[in-house]
Amino acid sequence: MQAVKTARIQIVKNLGGGVKLEDLLKFQGITKEDFDQQVKLQLLVQKILGSDIVITDKDVDMYIATSSARLTATEPAALKEEAKQAILDSKIGEKVQEWFTALKDKAKVVRLL
Repeated sequence: MQAVKTARIQIVKNLGGGVKLEDLLKFQGITKEDFDQQVKLQLLVQKILGSDIVITDKDVDMYIATSSARLTATEPAALKEEAKQAILDSKIGEKVQEWFTALKDKAKVVRLL
């Protein structure tokens, strides 16, 4: 549960000062419990699929050089951490897509009309 709380704090921090989490959830039409479940699922997927992903300093520096407009951090250490997380999220997204495609290809769905 601590990981969910930490993730929630980071998400609120990323929203900036003008937006409250409660307002965003209300706009999205989800409850805080639904949000926490989504965060838990995302953390689980990240733990499972991200365990063998290696991100080098060169990868981080390249991401910062090419995608600095997407990053919000201003401190060098925070900027590197944000870039590393963005790279990790992207690589996990690729793995999820590959996994889903493989499942879909292996599925035997019969449609009766």
